[in-house]
Amino acid sequence: MDNFDDEAKTKWDAIPTIFQEKVINNVWCPHCGTKTTMVNFDGSTLRKALILRGFCITCSKPVARVLEGDTE
Repeated sequence: MDNFDDEAKTKWDAIPTIFQEKVINNVWCPHCGTKTTMVNFDGSTLRKALILRGFCITCSKPVARVLEGDTE
């Protein structure tokens, strides 16, 4: 969690762990063309959206997940 800005960390921490796991394990990889798990991710915010950027567990190429709206 060292790679999260303060606002992103607050938003991420407000999400229950079970849902955090669902988010991380349900990321689309455009390189593999399938659902994957995101690893080594960081977090930032843009307006009210929480943006997670990391890497596909299968091919190691970049993937991202955007959680829109207020997560608090």
